[in-house]
Order: sequence, then C-alpha cells, then structure tokens
Amino acid sequence: MPLAAIRSDRLPGQRDGQDLGVPKLWYRGHVTRTELHRIVDELPEASVDVAGALLRRAADEPEVARLLAAPLDDEPYTEEERAEDARALAAIEHGEGVDWQEAKARLGSGR
Repeated sequence: MPLAAIRSDRLPGQRDGQDLGVPKLWYRGHVTRTELHRIVDELPEASVDVAGALLRRAADEPEVARLLAAPLDDEPYTEEERAEDARALAAIEHGEGVDWQEAKARLGSGR
C-alpha cells in the first residue's frame, strides 16, 4: 500500500472549535526501508534529534510505536454527546463537580 496523505478540515474526534495541537494532515500506510531512508535523508537538521528519538523508541519498544502511530479516534461527535458535554460543563461552572482529590478517593474506594 502506498503512503497516503489524508487531509481534513476537522480531525476525527475533534469537537467544533477545539484545537488538538496536531496538524490536519497526517500519513498512514506501509513505508519500506528504502522510503524511510529517503525520508530520513531529507529531514531538516532541526528535526534530526527528534526523529532519532522517535525511531530509537520504535526500535526499542515496537508496541509503543504501534500505539503512537495508531489513527486518531474516527467516531463522529454526535449531537447527544455535544449535549452531554454541555450539561457537564454547565454543572462544573455551577460548582456541581468533584475535585480531583475526591475523584481519586472515590475511584480508589470503589464507590
């Protein structure tokens, strides 16, 4: 399978107006060693350290590399989810949430 570029105005799982801090263009597909060598050779000098760290991690921990390369969530953000999120945010704004310490305590106690 050739390397494919996918462009979208909105990333899968991205809510309206939400900035996920990732580019809207990403790649997936099979890359041969030859293609990988070509990509590495074309890296700007400023990217070499970062790419090296990523490749080293992929070599040392292939399971982690597969997880990091997995596609983003592609489930649609439904109107029902939007409404649930809006209700939850409104509840938090009205002081109806629990703080992080209480949440950890509840989770730890099994309540």
